[in-house]
Amino acid sequence: MSQVKLKKVPAKTVVFKMGKGPYDQMPQVLEQLALWIRENGYTPLGFPTVVYHSSPLGVPPEQSEWEIFIAIDSDNVAEIPETDTTPGIKQVPVRQVLACEYHAGRDDLVATYQSLFSRMISDGYRLTGPAEEEYLKDPTQTPPEAMESEIRLPVEKKGN
Repeated sequence: MSQVKLKKVPAKTVVFKMGKGPYDQMPQVLEQLALWIRENGYTPLGFPTVVYHSSPLGVPPEQSEWEIFIAIDSDNVAEIPETDTTPGIKQVPVRQVLACEYHAGRDDLVATYQSLFSRMISDGYRLTGPAEEEYLKDPTQTPPEAMESEIRLPVEKKGN
């Protein structure tokens, strides 16, 4: 596990889709997002990010709520709401996060989250949103045991 660091994540325009249920649905959603991006003439910027609206560590899989987004190459796109059949487009604002790289084949996921939360508490921060995980490798082409990602907690100093 890498060292926990405080950083700013820049604002971006993203194509997104919300999900509810087991995480094994994510590959299908990723394929839908990639296809929609190609069909609509956008260029993806980097790999997908998953936002965990419910805890991946304590919620039964069928009740898990999550979102996947992929940044696209245009900042001048109007926001489009998601529908049952199509992804949406939205702006994700600049945010300050505590971040730590996670390597599935060698790191313990629970220990990674514990390190992030410990640093948050010891440095006087509070959580301002759900945990997120930005993939550092293509999740559609990388075996699960070789996956690398950056796990992030959006934070602000207490009292702000």
